[in-house]
Formats: sequence, structure tokens, C-alpha cells
Amino acid sequence: PEHTLYRCLSDAVDDWSSSSSSGSSSGSNSSNSGSSGGVLADYTTVDTFRDPLVQQHQQQKQQKSAAARSPAYIVYVESKSVPSGESVSESNRKLSALLDEQLQQSHHVFRSFRAKNAIGEPQVRLVRPGSFKEMRGSLVEQGMSPNQLKMPRVLRSDRLAALLQEHVLPPTASA
Repeated sequence: PEHTLYRCLSDAVDDWSSSSSSGSSSGSNSSNSGSSGGVLADYTTVDTFRDPLVQQHQQQKQQKSAAARSPAYIVYVESKSVPSGESVSESNRKLSALLDEQLQQSHHVFRSFRAKNAIGEPQVRLVRPGSFKEMRGSLVEQGMSPNQLKMPRVLRSDRLAALLQEHVLPPTASA
């Protein structure tokens, strides 16, 4: 459910921010989503079957087969504050592991699917500040009322997934 993902993701962002600031690499299973660490600005998910990177790779190789790994969710995350000093690639890896841990602790069905390798670890991708504002603008341009707009938490549009992928922070940049 959406509220479980939101809570787990908020806690993972907070744990990531505090562990990166203190130099620790383990999550603290915090439950104070309003802490002074990294604050979740916005997020959305897309399943790996809609992953723009996989689609691009398949087009380049002229392959139509699905990826060989277990299906998983890609979670695009915009954080209001980001710890400095580590690469975006390392931040994405840490956030992915923390989110996976939080979800397994909070949701027994997810934990069961992970144990059976029926679903892969969520893949967090940090996006530039303002990415979701741009996505909202795109949705309004498509005819959605700005007063009625609710950010989709699971993208079913390849175009919107590609738009967010264009805003992913470069892996070698510092978070």
C-alpha cells in the first residue's frame, strides 16, 4: 500500500542522511520521518518493465526479451537535502538497501516475495531538485487540472518514466 511505501521511503531517506552525515553505513530503523536529515520531497515508482534504461539497452541490441533479473520497482526520489561527500551511485545503492530493509521489516508479503526471489531489491534513483515540478507541468500540459492533480505513485507512462530518467543525477557526481 502507498502509505507503507511512503513511510518506509521517508525512514530510509532519513536513515541515509543521518548515516552519511555520521559516517555510519547501517540504517537505524528510525521512525521519526520529520528529523533534520534528508527530507523526502517527492517520489514515484515504475516497474522494471518500463525502465527507460532497459528499453534503451534492448533497442540498442535489437532485443525484445525481458531483463534476466527478477522484476523490481525503480523508485525516483527527490530529496530536500542531500548529504555531501559520497557519489550519487553510492547514495542510490545505500538508499536502495535501506528501503529494501524497511519494506521487509514493515510488510510481510514483500519480505516473502524477496525471500523467494520473486521480486528484486527496489532500485532508488535520485533526481535533480525540481524534477517533480517539471513532471507536474507536463501532466498539466496534457490536460490535467492543476487543482485536481495528484502525483502518480506508480507510473504507467513510458513518456513520464523517460522524463524522470532524464533528471536522474549523474552516477559519478557528488550527492
